[in-house]
Amino acid sequence: MALVKFPYRYRKPGQALEGPNDRHGDPNLRVRCTHDPDVHAAVMTWMVQGAKRWYDAGRVMPPVPSSVETDTHTWRKDADLCFRFIDDHLTFDPKYHIMATDFQAALSAWLLDLGHQKWSDKTVTARFGDYEAFVQQHVIKKKIRGTSSFIPRLPQEMRFYPDRAAAQAHVDNVPVSYAAWCGSVGKARPL
Repeated sequence: MALVKFPYRYRKPGQALEGPNDRHGDPNLRVRCTHDPDVHAAVMTWMVQGAKRWYDAGRVMPPVPSSVETDTHTWRKDADLCFRFIDDHLTFDPKYHIMATDFQAALSAWLLDLGHQKWSDKTVTARFGDYEAFVQQHVIKKKIRGTSSFIPRLPQEMRFYPDRAAAQAHVDNVPVSYAAWCGSVGKARPL
């Protein structure tokens, strides 16, 4: 999904043009599009030219313009809380994980700061477990045991820990077994 901002604003007859992107509208455009064979020919030509460019490029779409990428990213951060939380607070690394309780605490504090209600663990698991970025990066929620090769990452502490022993030296009550989001890590500087 992408956001493509249309750069022009068409004004009705009698309305003043207020900016450089304002244009005079055509009140007969709908009628001409419906009945004018020249309009039909122009639309068909435009479609054929686009199809030809697509076939000439090996049936591959060209890259999305950077302005569309930027506008889409900004729009998604405004419209999608999961996207915004991931973008602001997480990176993906298959060697790391975040304890589910720490993930829940960081997300809850963030939601409350934005004026939203906390989400239950069931809601968090449902929304993030099937979320496109988590699926693409193979982030899963699973049980971690003391012998796990995953390196814990505790987002609210904003520290990296090289191994379980180092994490236990800095964080009280790290259980022997716990649920974790594997393949994700909070954005922070190393300890």
